[in-house]
Amino acid sequence: MAMRHLCMLLMTVAGSLVATAAYAEPIAGPFRGMLVCSQLKTTNNILRAPLDVIAGSSGVIFARPIYSANGSFVVGSELGSGTLDADGKIHLTSTWENGGNGFTGDYSGKLSAAGGTLTGTQAWHARDGMVETRSCAAALVPVLVRSE
Repeated sequence: MAMRHLCMLLMTVAGSLVATAAYAEPIAGPFRGMLVCSQLKTTNNILRAPLDVIAGSSGVIFARPIYSANGSFVVGSELGSGTLDADGKIHLTSTWENGGNGFTGDYSGKLSAAGGTLTGTQAWHARDGMVETRSCAAALVPVLVRSE
């Protein structure tokens, strides 16, 4: 009887170790979401832009379109990179410049295999002397990759 209980205990411990090992796997793959930023004084509205993030063993990269002040066309792409800790803490930075106008982006948050969230800021400057910082937030979900 004692042997049976010991076997049950060992099976339970072994099962929990397997589950823990599976949960501790590195976070990797593509994620997609929406970046929402507060309105700048020079823009017609708040920003809502699609956001693509790829996490891998060597770090994280991301991209999203940059729109004109009235939001009618794309003027560039925010491309950035960052780090992802084993516990899911993510930190991303970017710099964009175009003819004296530009910004630096700084975003942090949490990412898991199920998705994640980011918050951060964009510090804008313009050739006419405008300097403004706005807050941003994003929600991300994993992209299902079809195998053929």
